[in-house]
Amino acid sequence: MDPGSWPEYQEFPVPRQSDVTKTAIKNAVDIVALVGEVLSLRRAGSKYKALCPFHDDHNPSLELNPERQSFKCWSCGAGGDVFDFVQNYEHVDFPEALRMLADRAGIVLESPAAGIPLAPQGPSKTDLLAVLAWAEQAFRRALGRSESALAYVRGRGLTAASIEQFHLGYAPQERGWLLAEARRQGFPTKLLEQAGLVARSEEFPEQSHERFRGRLIFPIHDERGRPIGFGGRILPEVERAMATQGKNVAKYLNSPETALVSETQGSVRR
Repeated sequence: MDPGSWPEYQEFPVPRQSDVTKTAIKNAVDIVALVGEVLSLRRAGSKYKALCPFHDDHNPSLELNPERQSFKCWSCGAGGDVFDFVQNYEHVDFPEALRMLADRAGIVLESPAAGIPLAPQGPSKTDLLAVLAWAEQAFRRALGRSESALAYVRGRGLTAASIEQFHLGYAPQERGWLLAEARRQGFPTKLLEQAGLVARSEEFPEQSHERFRGRLIFPIHDERGRPIGFGGRILPEVERAMATQGKNVAKYLNSPETALVSETQGSVRR
């Protein structure tokens, strides 16, 4: 999704789509290819089988039917088409599943009818994943430009391969850095707040500030390798500088409980 297309954090829900659009998306997305990206499939005649992700499955009981473009678990009863699979697997509602599959298929969804007001709503899961993926890359680029952060990383015995493997990053101490970078990319502040990247000031509620500053950044990924949050370790030199000012800061800081973090608790990995 192009972040430049965001209004004030995706204010509008996906409007009701015609059956023609839904059918076009279903025809464009092969359920075997879709499920095969997240589950290990084995062929069983003209069908495919896999361990069902919707219950504690020990014998492959999820069956994919390429001809009907459907799935069915003969143990827990889960089943349906590509929309049903995405809804159940990603824990999203139908409009969000529709948007995710439309993006995958390269199909432009129909716009809301002119003159029909739509109620504002919070950012979608797609929006949150997009801004966190962007932030991960921004932190990684910042690490490559910071001699002090790189010196600390190397001093802890981490190699360039380890930095790359774990997608380590750095949040500069400079106030407003991430907010400025986000504005240049078209990401609204409200979206960064919902993603746990910035927070409202308690003293000045109308102002926002970066949650991570002067910290080595460790991305927190879900089971599919997508960033859903971050952990930050304060650099020793920043910690010492803050101490001379009489300020105590937490050595380690994690992203707050967001919709993505709470949804994937128990299946995250660093």
